[in-house]
Amino acid sequence: MALESSRRTRQRIIGLFALLVPLAALIAACDGHAESRHAGSASAAPPPCIDTPKEAMREPPPIDVQLHSKTSKTLEQRIDVPFAKFTAWHRTASLEKLLKGNDELPGVTATRPLNDIPFRDVGSRRLVCLTDGGSAVEQILLDQPPSTFAYVVWAYSTPQAAAIEYGYGQFWFRPDGEATIVRWQYSFKLKQDRFPGSMGALGRWLFRAFFLDTKYERFMRSALNTMASEAVANAR
Repeated sequence: MALESSRRTRQRIIGLFALLVPLAALIAACDGHAESRHAGSASAAPPPCIDTPKEAMREPPPIDVQLHSKTSKTLEQRIDVPFAKFTAWHRTASLEKLLKGNDELPGVTATRPLNDIPFRDVGSRRLVCLTDGGSAVEQILLDQPPSTFAYVVWAYSTPQAAAIEYGYGQFWFRPDGEATIVRWQYSFKLKQDRFPGSMGALGRWLFRAFFLDTKYERFMRSALNTMASEAVANAR
């Protein structure tokens, strides 16, 4: 009886250790965003975004709505600019001005078109250069002006995003008197052969708890606040 109890205790300890090791890796990866951001502010500007990743010329990854909806975040913001004026401005707004990043996650320094389709039209694709020297590829999947558009982001070169297969974003706009309500949803599909995606539901919970509902939510809220201030300034 004592031997059986001892065996079970050892198994529990091993199981707990197996969970804590990748959990520590996830926390370290998330903290790495902030460390690289702070380090970047003390060093020279990131190198120009010149090299085009091989993935940029391939078709975007297949969209798995059922899976990526399990790691999704949605925020709303009321912006004091009339709907028609706001949506016309937002369609051509510079991503560099809207996604400036924060102390935890990098912002955008520049974008470069990767095909001849005007951006925001379905199929348009561009390289997005980040303040930490990394990059990603973005393509428009849906465009129904002035109410909504959707896009996919993949081929992240930032090391901290190595476990992410793609990000799927969608904006919805609706009038609210003399203002506009912006609803932004962003979802991640995790790679199934890497932690935390390899841990299934538990891994998705860890990703949400230590990244999506904390650092990434603050990043999204900061971006929406910037969008509001830029739109109001443009409307004057």
